[in-house]
Amino acid sequence: MISYAVMNQGDHPVSVRLEISPNSLDSFIDSEEIVAAKEMKVLVPSRFLKWTRISASTQQSTGLGKIDVYVQAQSIGMS
Repeated sequence: MISYAVMNQGDHPVSVRLEISPNSLDSFIDSEEIVAAKEMKVLVPSRFLKWTRISASTQQSTGLGKIDVYVQAQSIGMS
């Protein structure tokens, strides 16, 4: 299991996409969230593929964005 906590440090909303891929070249948008200024959202893939990535863009053409992304991963041990 993997999750991404996205903290918007900026003054404008940011659109954040969680993308998944089987080969690191061809991506699929798994989910997309709007993260308000000074807020945090957690994105968790709803499907499994080998690769994941985050992409972000500001909601205003004149605004700059600043985000912090925290990645948490956990594997289930098999006995």
